[in-house]
Amino acid sequence: MPLAVSAALHSNLASDPLLRNALLESFVIHFRALVDFLYRPKNAHPDGMAAEDFLGDKTDWTEARPTISPILDSSRHGAHKEIAHLTYARLMVTELEKE
Repeated sequence: MPLAVSAALHSNLASDPLLRNALLESFVIHFRALVDFLYRPKNAHPDGMAAEDFLGDKTDWTEARPTISPILDSSRHGAHKEIAHLTYARLMVTELEKE
């Protein structure tokens, strides 16, 4: 799904501002879910699914995967604050930061 949404964002579909925002929100929500799946957040709900759930020894996954990069972690934080949750923090993000 994220690849299809990304393709749509780079197509003529994105020329409509309403559709562009819907596509962008869809992409960000899927991005957030994927990052949280690969890097379970410390405050994850007990019933939240993560990659480590599919391995016999959870430490195998956490030791084998790379450390989350600063840009990935920052982007996940942005997805939480600007799309997934209603927060006052979203009002403080500049247009340049959104790009």
